[in-house]
Amino acid sequence: HRADHLLDYYNLKQSGRVESTIQPWFQDVAREVIAKHYKLQSANQIHNLAALILDNETGEVIVYLGNSEPGKSGSHGQHVDIISSQRSSGSILKPILYAAMLDDGEILPGTLVADIPTVYRDFSPENFTREYDGAVHADQALIRSLNVPAVRLLHQYGLLKFYDQLKEQGITSLSQPAEHYGLSLILGGAEVNLWDLCHLYSNWANQLLNYP
Repeated sequence: HRADHLLDYYNLKQSGRVESTIQPWFQDVAREVIAKHYKLQSANQIHNLAALILDNETGEVIVYLGNSEPGKSGSHGQHVDIISSQRSSGSILKPILYAAMLDDGEILPGTLVADIPTVYRDFSPENFTREYDGAVHADQALIRSLNVPAVRLLHQYGLLKFYDQLKEQGITSLSQPAEHYGLSLILGGAEVNLWDLCHLYSNWANQLLNYP
């Protein structure tokens, strides 16, 4: 089958005829790309890759590859559909906070954000380099994925406000109240799935494509 994990998903969810928007040619090309990357990455002990490609104009899913080498024995869990599986969000929510604060007029790209040792109760975020720049422009803090400015911006914007916005934009995996995640929400303290993230970012692209 061209989309083994997608078939498994529908077998679990419903019975009867299912019409898919998967485009066979794109699906086959994506499988080839994933296979090439799998050969390269498996040498580094990376055995799981997924691809979900959407048409930004229609929102339709045109490629659904839930994992690498789906036909194999599954010695590395390739039978698991990691498009729908939850994993740490890492830094991928940072652009959402940045955009939200731009929309609300709380920051501009050139706004200076403090990048200094910071403590919120028992939480002390650190940058990946464990160094501080003192002050950075908001856009550069995002481009460089700096943790301390991101946490400080979330504290400024409001944890609950951001949490509610994530839910409104389609992040379905936030099963705990906002306080459970705390300010670590912006640094991977919550789990998300590729399905929700792809649709969220695709919706953004659609808005830009249709911006008056």
